[in-house]
Amino acid sequence: MIVHELEQILLEELGYIESPEFIQGAQIPWPGGRAIPEVHAALFLKNIPIAYFSRLSELDPTRIHRLHKQVWSQSRAPLLFVTLPHEIRIYNGYETSPLEGEALDAPSRLLQHLDALTDELTARQKIQQQLVEQHYERIYLETGAFWDTIEGQRINYQHRADQLLISGMKQMRMLLTQAGLSNHIAYTLLGRSIFIRYLEDRGVLTTALITDMTDGQAHSYRDALADHAVTYRLFERLSERFNGDLFPIEADEENVSPQHLDLLQRFLERENLETGQLSLFPFDFEYIPIELISHIYDTFIEDQRGSGAYYTPLLLADFILEETMGADVIEPEMTIFDPACGSGIFLVGAYRRLIQAWRESGNHVTPADLNRILTGQIVGCDLNPEAVCIAAFSLYLEILNHLTSEQIQDDSFRFPSLQKTNLLVSDFFDEERVDDFLATRQFDRIVGNLPWGKNTLTKSAAQWLSKQKQLVGGKQAAPAFMLRVPKYCEEDGEIALLAPAKSTIFVTSSPHRTFRENFFCRY
Repeated sequence: MIVHELEQILLEELGYIESPEFIQGAQIPWPGGRAIPEVHAALFLKNIPIAYFSRLSELDPTRIHRLHKQVWSQSRAPLLFVTLPHEIRIYNGYETSPLEGEALDAPSRLLQHLDALTDELTARQKIQQQLVEQHYERIYLETGAFWDTIEGQRINYQHRADQLLISGMKQMRMLLTQAGLSNHIAYTLLGRSIFIRYLEDRGVLTTALITDMTDGQAHSYRDALADHAVTYRLFERLSERFNGDLFPIEADEENVSPQHLDLLQRFLERENLETGQLSLFPFDFEYIPIELISHIYDTFIEDQRGSGAYYTPLLLADFILEETMGADVIEPEMTIFDPACGSGIFLVGAYRRLIQAWRESGNHVTPADLNRILTGQIVGCDLNPEAVCIAAFSLYLEILNHLTSEQIQDDSFRFPSLQKTNLLVSDFFDEERVDDFLATRQFDRIVGNLPWGKNTLTKSAAQWLSKQKQLVGGKQAAPAFMLRVPKYCEEDGEIALLAPAKSTIFVTSSPHRTFRENFFCRY
């Protein structure tokens, strides 16, 4: 059968074509803003992709392998439908993408295979027998019932690229710190490595460019890691090329030894390194969600539980931003503030939405536009300097996500400076520093995930509460944030913050009741 006719039958039989969230072509709202070229349609569920669709005119294992690797790296859609002449394949979008030479059609990856679909009647019968009976229909996906079926249970989210990347980062962090590096230098080295791998996968940092930057001593990043001097020559040239704030190397060059670089090189080469975790090597960083880069910081967060630092799951951040910056309410000129920005997951998501709003207003997005929106409309604050560093790093990667390789390679392209202009390292309750930083600014949207837990109230926060004659229970920081942030919100703006329900709503002790009465009377 003709491929597009066969796919149409598939969409009709499973009910996908009738969904208002079945989107085709240029209208697909790609997560992260980067389109997967071979995917021409997608089925969404509450703005989250659940299935991608691709049509190929012939069986080409190399193309399918590349397609699956891109879908898997994106970590969003669990189902990948590939329609070929006379056959339909459904791949597991969450199953680890194979290395070259490994079988793509292993049972864990190829969920269903319908072949010999030579005519319409046969196609409809086989779709009914194999797919409808296995609950691939739209209603099962929309209600979530699919995930309780035998077929749904075959899809394991723990095999997604994001989960394996986080696991791998934890492994590398442990090995690097065991080898004598501080947490700060370990994550700086890992973050720098991910940035370079991203540039390599985007085709920006080419073999020729690396050869030139290393004076002929290396042809790839993994090559460079074999020599300490060559590695830091590459870091220095990249710092000069893009922005000195992105690659500060002075603090760690003398502390990072050839042993540390050897560990990183082996990791990038997919060596087991004791635990058997997959390394960075199978990932296509061109399609890794930028917000996931924030999890570099999150892998180090166990040491910060006492400060109330908890990472925000990507889907939860998306949900909050959709509620307050959805397509029906967003304006391209909105200003955004996150008073506890952490590694920047809310700032990156908000920035992406502003870029899309600017584009949908009929504008062509240029590098100058990206810098203007970022420096003029995105502001964050956090007590932790490492988190702020990662937030800047994530925002820089988001800029690259909206540029062509040619635009990035242009000699005039530079990242804007963000530290101390848009991102402040400070206790949010240090009034002098924060007010000096923000001046008289107020914002259209204040978003974020507040510090959680008892005894998270800082000295500055306690002093601020005393000055304001306010009470919060359990020495918890979140209620104090809730009282302070409205000062920085525009009169017709919105505040969308994640806060612990237990302490803000349910606990009945006197300080908690006093806080609730005061807060909810005001707002």
